[in-house]
Amino acid sequence: YVSHFPPASPIMAEFGNQMPEFLNEHIQLEGAEHAVDLAKMERQWLVSFHAADADVVTSAVFEGLTDEQIPELQFETHPAACLMQVNPLALSAWQGAAEASGREGISLPATGSQQQEFTHCLITRSQFTVQLFALTESTAEFFKSLMSGAPFGAAAETAVAAEPDFNIGEALGFALTSGAFAAPGTLNTSFK
Repeated sequence: YVSHFPPASPIMAEFGNQMPEFLNEHIQLEGAEHAVDLAKMERQWLVSFHAADADVVTSAVFEGLTDEQIPELQFETHPAACLMQVNPLALSAWQGAAEASGREGISLPATGSQQQEFTHCLITRSQFTVQLFALTESTAEFFKSLMSGAPFGAAAETAVAAEPDFNIGEALGFALTSGAFAAPGTLNTSFK
């Protein structure tokens, strides 16, 4: 790795930036393809830890909105939030390593059918703790839509199209508590 990607910065935390690319291109990962996703998750954990601060959105964002305005509500993605599609084995490996080291593991939100396979990882930070959440495909579609700027109503329709039994109330509750979205007007854009 060092010969392919020598340190470009005196900041050691940046030394592993290209590890997922290196693993993908230079290491035979037969039977361990999830290692690339695991390296991406580890890298994103560090990015989220150092991301700009912003207050997280709360249910107060709905105060004063009419029934017609709620479907048009748009959310701002928190600077520390990242949604990744991952190999489910990467989620299992992360959880196993977390349990072995005493570090906080992956949270499983009460959204979607718990019988579904977790295919995505939401990494975010509210306050001082980086959190990882394993998401089902339909919950990930809901978050992906919201994070791309789609209004709440359109994001809900996308999720229901992915899973007809999708529970919009649970997903909205999770969106408001996960730390994935910033409270309106709290993003600090002076630091990039």
